[in-house]
Amino acid sequence: KKMRMLRRLPKILKYIPGKAQDLRAWFLCMQYWLGGTDENIEAMLRFLISRYAGVSEWRGGTVPSPIEYPDVGLYHPDLADRITVDADELPVVENPIGRVGLLLMRSYVLSGDTAHYDAVIREFEKKNIQVVPAFAGGLDGRPAIDGFFVQNGISNIDAMVSLSGFSLVGGPAYNNTDAAVETLKNLDIPYIAAHPLEFQTLSQWSNSLVVATVVILIVSRRKSARWHPAMNGLRRLLIARANWFC
Repeated sequence: KKMRMLRRLPKILKYIPGKAQDLRAWFLCMQYWLGGTDENIEAMLRFLISRYAGVSEWRGGTVPSPIEYPDVGLYHPDLADRITVDADELPVVENPIGRVGLLLMRSYVLSGDTAHYDAVIREFEKKNIQVVPAFAGGLDGRPAIDGFFVQNGISNIDAMVSLSGFSLVGGPAYNNTDAAVETLKNLDIPYIAAHPLEFQTLSQWSNSLVVATVVILIVSRRKSARWHPAMNGLRRLLIARANWFC
């Protein structure tokens, strides 16, 4: 509802002169930002320059409207557009030994910062496990769960792995534990939260016996392959999870 309102308000404010145009600009910037692909971020900067640049010649340029993307959807690196809302479009693993739902961050999917997601997907598929990589806007994974991991009130996956880096319901400023517990009870399947390590060095983590924790965010660009020092831990996680189906 909030996203629908965010998209509707600029269309209304367009016809109100004066300071309302600055409010409209703010809402448009929010649309560009939340649909954070390279195209939308570039268009946002062009929009701000065209409206507020100190050089008069730069003002008044034509800027494309924000490109809209689904708030809840599916991601796979092999999809033509990388994003879909139709589970039937996901690549299919032949004779899978299991089916795992992956919870992703929408902002990473849209920005293309998906090297870590792609690596997890590939590793699961190498082990002949069907993956359903889903994302939802904000820090609440339940819309993705309800949309793609549950059918007729019953879980359609054998296990769930969260790669969001946040709680199942909520983030650093807000956490709804009761709602998360209720969701997991209803799913009634194994669940792993592969959170980033914020309080350990890589050497401390690599010597740890905890196989369920994976470094996802390394201080480097996620588009690059430089996060791969964490791959040994990732493989340990995947080997452990693959044993669910053996």
